[in-house]
Amino acid sequence: MAKPLSRLQGRLPLGCNCPLTIPSRPVFARNLTTTSPARDMNIPRSSIPTSASANLARLREQRASGIDEIQKAHEEKGLSARPPYRMCVFSHKHNTHITLSRKNTKGSKSSTIMSFSTGNLGFRKGARGSYDAAFQLTSFVLAKISEGGYLPEIRRLELAMRGFGKGREAALKAILGAEGRMIKNKIERVTDATRLKFGGTRGMNPRRLG
Repeated sequence: MAKPLSRLQGRLPLGCNCPLTIPSRPVFARNLTTTSPARDMNIPRSSIPTSASANLARLREQRASGIDEIQKAHEEKGLSARPPYRMCVFSHKHNTHITLSRKNTKGSKSSTIMSFSTGNLGFRKGARGSYDAAFQLTSFVLAKISEGGYLPEIRRLELAMRGFGKGREAALKAILGAEGRMIKNKIERVTDATRLKFGGTRGMNPRRLG
């Protein structure tokens, strides 16, 4: 708070006619001697690591070293070079097809290992689209995988379901049941590959019986 001019003049010694100047605003002096070490050494502030950035860099190095160790262990065992296998179950109202394929390197097509349908098991006509036929087909394919010696090679398996026939649920029951006890733990991904129709031509009329 500014003091009145009369009080300030009363404190001056007698006979002093010195002009009294009172600044309207306080003047702040800048201490040029206390500067940052980065300015004295001509080092940009962004180049000085803080404690948080140092800890983050240390964590990144530890994570990178751990990933490198895992990759080296996989390379020694030959796990990283093996592509994942893919089992596709295509079920519609008339039949069920199961195909086992192996993914090749990037940019190349998959190679089919085996492909079976309910007709290969002896089912004919309307019996090919039944639940029992699809269950027996899935059990047959799983047995073929075990007999062919593919279980040690299959480290990762992708399961693709296509269509909404009776064989869809039957195949899942067989894989998750006792028939698929050797392979269900190797499934890492389950996808729905059912195709969706957008526009196109007019569909067929439903079949009329009787």
